[in-house]
Amino acid sequence: MGSPVDAQSNIFWYEARVNNVEALTEKLKKVAAKKPQPEVQIRGDMSARYEGVGKAEIRLLPDMTKGRHPRTVFINGRLREELETYAAITRCVDRSYPLFASQKSVREGFSANSLAQTFALLYAGAGLAGASSHSGRRTFLTSLANKGTAIHILKTLAGHRNIATTAAYLYSSPAQLRAAVELV
Repeated sequence: MGSPVDAQSNIFWYEARVNNVEALTEKLKKVAAKKPQPEVQIRGDMSARYEGVGKAEIRLLPDMTKGRHPRTVFINGRLREELETYAAITRCVDRSYPLFASQKSVREGFSANSLAQTFALLYAGAGLAGASSHSGRRTFLTSLANKGTAIHILKTLAGHRNIATTAAYLYSSPAQLRAAVELV
């Protein structure tokens, strides 16, 4: 997969030129509104290979993670379906190739920096101002926390070694804060 935008400012999605940017923007907004969001971690995602498509768990080796600690990433059913659709559309013949090939290298895929920039472009194209490559992680963790998931589970899902790191990802809205003080 090349860049999502070419030199003539044409936008591409799954290798196909987008003729109706407004329709794509609406679809991305609907996907972004789903809760919880699939987890995104750039270092692990850039290591994702076609051979992992369809699996409920993916084991990340130390060289695939930011902290160089191995961990298991659990993939929910909805994300598995999306990845299977993506894999079918891209028709990759070598399942050892990266899921998200870059313009520079089909075999190596994105660098962490170029993948973060691509997420920023996609979020901006969807009208999500200020969103970054970590926005999906924050939404994922906050949504699960709001549904009562214990922080030690969130820590493990995020691949954090310290609960304080996980706590920093969680967002509290003014409405939640107002509701909390009413519990007294």
